[in-house]
Formats: sequence, C-alpha cells, structure tokens
Amino acid sequence: MKHRSVFRRLPRWMAVIASAVCLTLLMCGSAAQAAGGVVVDGVLNFRDTGGHPAAPGGRTREDVLFRAGALDTATDAGVATLAALHVRTVVDLRSEGERAGRPDRLPAGAVEQAYPIVALDGLSSFAQLTAMTADEQEALLGAGRARRMMVDAARQFVTDPQKRAAFGAALRTVADSGDGAVVVHCSGGRDRTGWLVAVVQTLLGVDHDEVLADYLRSNTELAGWKAATLSRLAAAGMSDPHLVDPLLDVDGAYLRASFDQAEQSYGSFRAFVRDGLGVSGAELARLRTRLG
Repeated sequence: MKHRSVFRRLPRWMAVIASAVCLTLLMCGSAAQAAGGVVVDGVLNFRDTGGHPAAPGGRTREDVLFRAGALDTATDAGVATLAALHVRTVVDLRSEGERAGRPDRLPAGAVEQAYPIVALDGLSSFAQLTAMTADEQEALLGAGRARRMMVDAARQFVTDPQKRAAFGAALRTVADSGDGAVVVHCSGGRDRTGWLVAVVQTLLGVDHDEVLADYLRSNTELAGWKAATLSRLAAAGMSDPHLVDPLLDVDGAYLRASFDQAEQSYGSFRAFVRDGLGVSGAELARLRTRLG
C-alpha cells in the first residue's frame, strides 16, 4: 500500500528542561487539554488516540489507547483519573536515562512495559547547550540544522534496529494488552509516541491527513511547555533560544520522513510493519479487534 507524502531518549538536555519546568506542569499541567478531552492533572499532552474516521466507514475505538507525556509528574488527582479510565497497561518509550529518577506514577493494578528508545543524538545535556558560545549554538542548531537533526532522527525510527525492535514490541503489547486501557508515552508524547500512534492509526485505516492532524496537535497541547522551556533557556544565558524550536515542535516533515523511510527501506508500509517491526498477521488482527 503506497502512502502519499503527508507523511532517539529525548536527549538528556530536553529531559532536564522538562524537570526544570515541573512546577509549571503541576500548576497548569493539562489545562490546555481541557477542551480536547480527558484531563490527567500534571501530565502533558494526554489524549485519546481513538474516535477517528477509519476505512471502510467506521471509527477507531475510544477509551482504549491513550497517548501522553511522562507520567512521573502526575498529581494524586491525575493518578485517580488514570484509575477511573481503567488504565491497566502503560508503555514507556523513554530512554533509560530519562527513566532514571523519574518513575511513572501508576494507578493500582497497572503494569508498565518499558521499551527504551533514544530519541535524538547530538546533545547530551541542557548544561552542554547553555555552556556553548552563541556561535557554537548557531553552528549546531542554526541554518536549518536543528530541523535536519529531527528529520534524521525520524528516519532512524525506521532504520535503527534497536528502535524498530522497541516499536515492534510496543505495538505487540498494545495488541495483546487484554482488558483495560493502555497509555503509551515518552517524555513529551510527541516524537516517539507520535510515530507509534501514527503507525497504529494507519493500520486501522485512518486517513493520512487525519493521522497528520492528530500528530501535529501536540504543538497546541505543548504550547505552554514550550514557552516555559524557551524562557528557561533564555534565563540560562542562551542568546537565541528559538534555535531549539525545531526540537520542541512536531512538524509534518518529521512524520513524513518516517513514512517515506519505511517505504524506501521495505518497499511499502505494510512490509515495514511485517518485516521491520516484526508484527505478524495474527498480531495485526488482534490490534484491529482491540482498537478498530
């Protein structure tokens, strides 16, 4: 099936930024999401992946698969909401470094499955970035280099064997999760989570434009987090914090790069799912039964 062109661990420095704005998250955590569905207090970018029109005329199931940022900032009220949503399985795509010292807060009875994925190379820490001179920051991120870094990272979701194995395992976990709802998340619920959800929605027959729109919704959901992050960078002495905009946003070019790479490497998206992610026909059928 041909897809038209609509389509690594967030680096540690981004995880540090997220921790630095933790107070902001706890104060306004999901306020921006209130108009869009369920609010899980203290958790960024939490939303249902279902409810989308899907071929050949149905809609994807709601209240079964949710996507989110990390759950370590969930308040007691947020954890209670997760319990009320009957969350029984949590798929954590954060790297080992991101998970260290930041365990998810889970409702009683929920089981977590971790499939660590490095989101992006090139920056090892927030301190590394702010310790650079303005010229060094420009050389690393300026003139479109930050955006190219993200496009390359999106392609590596397909070309890197470890990442493929982790995404495949996560997909099988969703398919075989049994009763209760599933939450899949990384740190911000944008790149790694965005790709996995896009794969799921595409397998369920959701139109490419609808998949892309849902992917891009993270920019709205995370607008407050981004503003706080840029303020922190400026306060830390970065002369042009907007150099990191491409690292904090999602962009259609990123999702397109992943889909295009899947077709380039495997000949088709379906072949990528079968041979790249290692998802069998039986597992795919279970996924569709669960979510379709």
